[in-house]
Amino acid sequence: MPLEIEEIQAWLMELHQSEAAALLSEAELEYRWIDVAFATSGNEEFHIFDLDIVVPPIVYRGIADKHKDAVERIESAIYEISRHKDRYAHIKAIEWFMRLPKLDDVASTPEISDLFTDSTLFEVQRLWTKAKSRVIKEPDGAITAARTMLESVCRAIISDSDEVFTNKDDLSTLFRKAIATLDLAPGSQSVDDYRKLASACVTISNAISSLRNRESDAHAGAQPAVHNAKFVVNVAGSLVEFLVGLRNEKESGEVNR
Repeated sequence: MPLEIEEIQAWLMELHQSEAAALLSEAELEYRWIDVAFATSGNEEFHIFDLDIVVPPIVYRGIADKHKDAVERIESAIYEISRHKDRYAHIKAIEWFMRLPKLDDVASTPEISDLFTDSTLFEVQRLWTKAKSRVIKEPDGAITAARTMLESVCRAIISDSDEVFTNKDDLSTLFRKAIATLDLAPGSQSVDDYRKLASACVTISNAISSLRNRESDAHAGAQPAVHNAKFVVNVAGSLVEFLVGLRNEKESGEVNR
């Protein structure tokens, strides 16, 4: 009976509740079996559970205010899905708990709270969380997720500008198209320092693409070291934040370079 996070996210996305779906990217579900009940009209057994949703402090602190609407949508979705998925199981109550972070986790965690305010970036949020969670046990998978995260934010930026991309475009191509729409391409910079910064961004994206192709789980081969995977995820995350910041400034007309 237990629902998977991906099932709840898919349900929410289908209902255009992307912010609630994104909130679940940071959550873990823990089911507690409570009891068995019998139908009054027969011998059918109904298993009763309580569900704990465990989230990091940055999410937990906003449950009562900032994330109140998203929390209500998540709980409503869980009750509704569970009734459809298994008529012999019943979730009695849902409670939210805080997951205490470890120092190593915090040190390697990029800040994504700003992205949560933009439901159109749900896929980027999901991949960022996936990349962070896989660094220690699956460093190759973390690099894959980091590269896919960059691809996703590039696609979002290109789409925002009504430009086009194809499924055959690799990360390097997507990145060049995205920075062109943000006026970040090296050739469009009149100030030398900004030209160097733009070139560095291109170099980083190309390096992540090449590293993923050589060492990630897309190809069998040597496993990358954990500290290398952590560095790649953090650099990719910083680049995503930078691109999203430029995109938001451009949309608000506040770009000043």
